[in-house]
Amino acid sequence: LARFVQEYGAVAEDTRAALARGEGAAAAARLHTLRGNAGNLGARDLMQAAQALETAILEQRPTEQALMALEGALETLVKGSEAMISGGP
Repeated sequence: LARFVQEYGAVAEDTRAALARGEGAAAAARLHTLRGNAGNLGARDLMQAAQALETAILEQRPTEQALMALEGALETLVKGSEAMISGGP
């Protein structure tokens, strides 16, 4: 779980930057991987948010709302897992 958070903790910012550089295909591919890994963890909300953003990018639709949903789902996962990552109760 700590590795997942380390790998994807900045995915929303990274996606924004990739889109600004015109690298939508690369951003969508990373989101596809995130979606699969989130599914493996049972992080259904994050998986759905990643899928929605990936689809918006591939269909060249506005992405800001989907990015915000991804940020929220990721924040929820990170906050909910902090105790497990730190070894706390």
